[in-house]
Amino acid sequence: RRSAWSERARSAAAWTGAVWQIWQRPAGMDRILQRGDAGADVAALARLFARLDGMSAPLAGEQYDARLEARVQLFQESVGLAADGVFGERTLRALVLAAGMDIDLDAARARFAAQITDGDGA
Repeated sequence: RRSAWSERARSAAAWTGAVWQIWQRPAGMDRILQRGDAGADVAALARLFARLDGMSAPLAGEQYDARLEARVQLFQESVGLAADGVFGERTLRALVLAAGMDIDLDAARARFAAQITDGDGA
């Protein structure tokens, strides 16, 4: 029988460093956003930052203005992304995790099983 230590050492030696992140894109967040854009998705982004910051009101309405751009840049910098103020997929993933909106393990398993059953999975 192997000890717990030898099992961990064997696992550590085999680990390649790859990590899978399971996340769900929030409804309505389907495009890259940047200063000058407008719409309900911009308002949703502003509400996400308000939630993250514990603010009662968002920084912006439906217009991606200089204040929202500055908040996006600050967030990007805080999570190690290029602070360009453009709200793309990497920034969205980081914000979803930071705001606690990632899906739980049971939901991830169900989604993966459905993809396999439908023939869409790997």
